[in-house]
Amino acid sequence: MLKRLIFSFLLVNLYVFSYSQSLQERIDSLHANYSTLENDSLRIRSLNFLSFYYVRLDTTFSKDSAVATIKRSYDLATKEGNYSYSNYPYIQYSDLATRSSDYDVALEVLLKYLDISRDLVI
Repeated sequence: MLKRLIFSFLLVNLYVFSYSQSLQERIDSLHANYSTLENDSLRIRSLNFLSFYYVRLDTTFSKDSAVATIKRSYDLATKEGNYSYSNYPYIQYSDLATRSSDYDVALEVLLKYLDISRDLVI
């Protein structure tokens, strides 16, 4: 019984370690390619993926990095003329603000996106 428990524990730890290594490799790759991207649309997508991977990494440092990364994506998406690129920065930024109990920022971001989407439809 104890052997099974130890084996299961080691197996789970091995999976978690390999999963986090894979995520870290993706993060490093996106960071390396970010400076070569030519337009804002690709930069926004790259930052969105970075934030997504940081959230999945699930460490205290990665949560801070996820917020900082999605904030950069959000700032890029709110630049004049970039509104229609993606809704992801708005939703992800609001979600991360909610997880951090920063409800005012979360609501402000969602209301801003609501205004932008109304302008795009009209």
